[in-house]
Amino acid sequence: MNSTKEQQPKLSVLIRAYNNAGTIVRAIESVLSQKAPFDIQIIVVNDASTDDTHIKLVPYISEGIVEYREQSIRVGAVLNFIEASDMAKGKYTAVLDADDYYTASLFLWRAVSMLEANRKLIAVYANYEGQAVPKFCSKKDKPALFPEGKLFEKLLFYGNFIPSCAIVYHTPPPIELSELFRLERNTIPVVSDYPVNLYLSRRGEIEYLPSAVYHYTTDQLTPTVSRPGTKYKEIAYRFGIFRIRCDHIKMLRPDRISNSFELTACRIFFFCKIASDLVRETVKIIIK
Repeated sequence: MNSTKEQQPKLSVLIRAYNNAGTIVRAIESVLSQKAPFDIQIIVVNDASTDDTHIKLVPYISEGIVEYREQSIRVGAVLNFIEASDMAKGKYTAVLDADDYYTASLFLWRAVSMLEANRKLIAVYANYEGQAVPKFCSKKDKPALFPEGKLFEKLLFYGNFIPSCAIVYHTPPPIELSELFRLERNTIPVVSDYPVNLYLSRRGEIEYLPSAVYHYTTDQLTPTVSRPGTKYKEIAYRFGIFRIRCDHIKMLRPDRISNSFELTACRIFFFCKIASDLVRETVKIIIK
């Protein structure tokens, strides 16, 4: 991996840190170990850690290996993500949590190569160690395939099945990210990767790279909330991500429509300013 300030980096890796003194070095070294023939910008945003996270970063900062910013007060994972995204200079972006680390040394190179080879692609995702099937697949779903292509509907109905640290995507314009998250604190959602993945899926195709590329730490200090919250609906409505159409319901397999009804209605209700009664009537009509 090449790291230089003189050249425009091909890829930016965003690392959000909060009290990760014990793992931050491992995360950075896993990026430095990537075998990529292009420049990689490593960005670390420290969310006002109260441990020795900053001290661990001093050698990397002084040598210009890491671009660093520290919050004066704790602002949360989402604002940290926005801050890091604003610092990104690369054509492509990857996100790595400070307590996780890459295990596949060719991941970033392979993902960027796939994006460069196919203009229709907006992102490439893989999986993490121990993830045998997508998060939305039940034990009855065989074969368990990781979906590709236009994934907006699948992400809407099944939730965020793309691992947060196993995706590389075209870097969005900062103004669009700001609009997506609506920087007013009262409208910021509890997670950052789900709305970004939905945003990406509306702008291009997403391809799956069949490989486990990072180690996922489950005992995080700040647990990740994976299901949508009520604050998403205003963000989604303002940004115009979602549209209620009959074919969104029809894409579900007929034998799963009844079982998926409550989940589907719930997610549409959360994400859009549409009355749940209207959704229920739409589903009833389609089933008939």
